[in-house]
Amino acid sequence: MDRSSLQQALKLARGNERAELALKEALHLLIEDKHAAAAAEMFKEVAESHQGDLGKQARLLLGHAYRAQGKRRTAIFTYQRLARAEPADDTTVMALIALVEIGDATVAKVASERLQALRNEADRPAAIDLLDGGDALASIEKIYTDE
Repeated sequence: MDRSSLQQALKLARGNERAELALKEALHLLIEDKHAAAAAEMFKEVAESHQGDLGKQARLLLGHAYRAQGKRRTAIFTYQRLARAEPADDTTVMALIALVEIGDATVAKVASERLQALRNEADRPAAIDLLDGGDALASIEKIYTDE
């Protein structure tokens, strides 16, 4: 779907379809247009109106948009909300990684300890493999080496 079609569909969509389209448009705003503030508004709308995976993804991307705006503390608070989730999932792992990257010494230490604890769990989130060089990382690397 091209960008103008996406924007048209977004105007008419409702519910989960609207949320999914809003996430796509917000990613365009963040990555292509470099308009992090507008992207943050769209991510925030989805994060606040949807529970479950859509809401979590939107909140993670909201943290990234805050980082892009230079709002480090707001990004940290946004990531911390996801990092406390139980049971941990892939968005939890990605939020913890972000906290290790941008947090102060204490925040980074706590996030690193949680990541280590997740590494040791039998039923750990698949995103942990990205840190450990497991199957998920190999699959991603294969995509790029086959281009």
